[in-house]
Amino acid sequence: MLAMKTFSWNLISRYRSQIMGVAILLVLVCHADNFFWGSLQPYIVQLMPIAAIGVDIFLFVSGVGLYFSMKKDGDIRRFYARRFLRIVPEYLIVAGTAYAVVNTVQNTWGGGILYLVQISGIAASLGGAGNGAVWYVLFILIMYALYPFLHLLFRNDDKIRRFFLSLCILIPLFFILALIHFVPEDFQKLWIERPLSRIPIFCLGAYMGRPVEEGRESKRALIPILFVLFIFLRLAKIVFLGSDALYGQILVRSANQCLAFAVMLSAALCMACLEKSGRSILGAALSWCGKASLELYLFHSFLILLYACF
Repeated sequence: MLAMKTFSWNLISRYRSQIMGVAILLVLVCHADNFFWGSLQPYIVQLMPIAAIGVDIFLFVSGVGLYFSMKKDGDIRRFYARRFLRIVPEYLIVAGTAYAVVNTVQNTWGGGILYLVQISGIAASLGGAGNGAVWYVLFILIMYALYPFLHLLFRNDDKIRRFFLSLCILIPLFFILALIHFVPEDFQKLWIERPLSRIPIFCLGAYMGRPVEEGRESKRALIPILFVLFIFLRLAKIVFLGSDALYGQILVRSANQCLAFAVMLSAALCMACLEKSGRSILGAALSWCGKASLELYLFHSFLILLYACF
């Protein structure tokens, strides 16, 4: 297979842990400016947000993984219980401890109301009180809650599946465009756009679960095409939209998601090559990072919060 001009989408499942390892390392790089602010070269700071593609990779791989989980055990109650127990207890322990320290040091308990708002993640997800880095936790829980519905939609034949996928892409885009026109504050628009624009890639992961399971193949030329699309969309934003923060963000997000796919597929192919050559040290390290991705994400997110506090 490696000598052919095609690749199997089953590589996403086979090297899922390693791909998630790449994703969490990218997220760590993206947030590193919180620790080194002012000490890095400006061009490095400008490039670091591109590493946010790690979030897109996470969401796609999560959508694929949920397909396999639901296919293995279709009981919705057990599905929700597994997702809840995987994320919520760890999140509450880490977030509860971090916010308790911050509120004690800053004397901002406010009768405990602020503490509950912070832990909920809602305010942070909208750019308000709390640690903005944890918006992902609330977002992925919502996606988990919606997944059984997506699973039903994508059980149909390919033509109907493509129709529902189109809706999953177009509906969030409609809300983003409405957001641009009707929400008064640009800051709030950008914070709300961030989760909305990630819905399609999660849905695409759910859609691709079947092709991944069946080992369908695509041409390897898809990878350089995605890199070219990334460059083209980035240039289009600069040429046509300039400093427009909102419409420009749509192009930037689309460009970054093309890059996320290219990086993800490249990582899977590299893992296959390393496995074939017997060089498994890098793969083992990435696999460990992938399996501990939630813990790494939570720990570093609240480390940023504590660092800012002190």
